[in-house]
Amino acid sequence: MIRVCILCWVISGALQARAQQASGESNDFTLTSDTAATAVLLAVEKPPIAFELHFSEPSGNGLLDAGETGSIEVDIHNRGKKEATLVSVSLFFLSDSTGLAQEQIPAVVSIPPEVETRATIHITADVLVSSRTVSVSVALKAANGLRCEPPAEIEFNTKGKE
Repeated sequence: MIRVCILCWVISGALQARAQQASGESNDFTLTSDTAATAVLLAVEKPPIAFELHFSEPSGNGLLDAGETGSIEVDIHNRGKKEATLVSVSLFFLSDSTGLAQEQIPAVVSIPPEVETRATIHITADVLVSSRTVSVSVALKAANGLRCEPPAEIEFNTKGKE
């Protein structure tokens, strides 16, 4: 994780800058159109709470068949230096959810620094589900204010009875 504070000023028509890192090290440079974009990118810090989404279903055909219960696994990594407390996982259907039931999502009580954990969201397709693509959005929130990555989307396909 890089924390950088960038100070800018103009000397003789050229935009000058000083990058001051959290470690105390600093560098002076002249901003051009190329370095201006780089300087802005350096100033953005990644959120300490990151996550990845994976879909699985029991039959192995890659489809959530009528009557099956599949899972969306949310792999959560606290890459910060502070414990993340009362981390909640939310799932929102972005497309038609008719015939699908989402079980209650278990709360993740806490995640120590540099630790990865998994939350599993179970989704059941009833016997009358139709064949279609389903889009969902998953979001995380930590009660102690640690920043989380923005919501992510995942898609899976359902297969109705023929």
